[in-house]
Amino acid sequence: MGSTDTALMVVGIIGNICSFALFLVPIITFRTIIMRKSVGDFSGTPYVTTLLNCFLWVFYGSAAVTNTTLIISINGAGLALEAIYISIHLIYGTAESRKKVGGATFMVMVCFAIMAICVMWKVALENRVLVVGSICVVVNILMYASPLTAMRNVIKSKSVVSMPIGLSVASFFNGLIWTAYGGIKGDKFILIPNGLGVGFCIAQFVLYGCYYSSSPSDGRANPSTRRRPSDEGGFDAMPSKDFTILYTIILESSVVVKSHN
Repeated sequence: MGSTDTALMVVGIIGNICSFALFLVPIITFRTIIMRKSVGDFSGTPYVTTLLNCFLWVFYGSAAVTNTTLIISINGAGLALEAIYISIHLIYGTAESRKKVGGATFMVMVCFAIMAICVMWKVALENRVLVVGSICVVVNILMYASPLTAMRNVIKSKSVVSMPIGLSVASFFNGLIWTAYGGIKGDKFILIPNGLGVGFCIAQFVLYGCYYSSSPSDGRANPSTRRRPSDEGGFDAMPSKDFTILYTIILESSVVVKSHN
């Protein structure tokens, strides 16, 4: 194995660890849902959109497209976790929320199945990377509307309480690692969306620096103005203490992987 292959493997493993830790973040939300036996006002939309994203990247990493094990492994794990999250949401949701989340999940699965069948049937093997990769990039860019919404809220309210800095930091490092992976591998379809994600995170850091001093000193929003991270960044209500634990796991796991390689 050459030095490039070794670097690619190490960066990919670290990326898998970071991404898996981020996939685990909603466990905190669903622990609350199970204890309350109700989804309350938690939105199921982030989990459905993430399910679609994972479906697409698993297909991109499959032998039918790029045959990339590290892409399949982390997004396969993400698929399993999102399926669990959605199932819990369906069990404890209201009739209206179950209909909405269930319908959206069904549409995601049908649309993905149609896309995969069309690609396998109509697209030549040498063109599949371009077609599937382009779809993955478009979907990822569309998902960046959430961080943009959070940034707009910060500017409008002149407060950073609706944009958890811990999540931004973890997303930044996760995006940075996968940007490096895409660069080393020479895969623009991995490089582009993660590079854009890093750029959005940097913009969030700038906003945080600009508006931090004007936010409430205790870092908490008033009940009337508090917003869930799920409305802006794809994750539901996430206590900062619990996220700090997960963020520490990310960093410590990265150090372990580096030491073993």
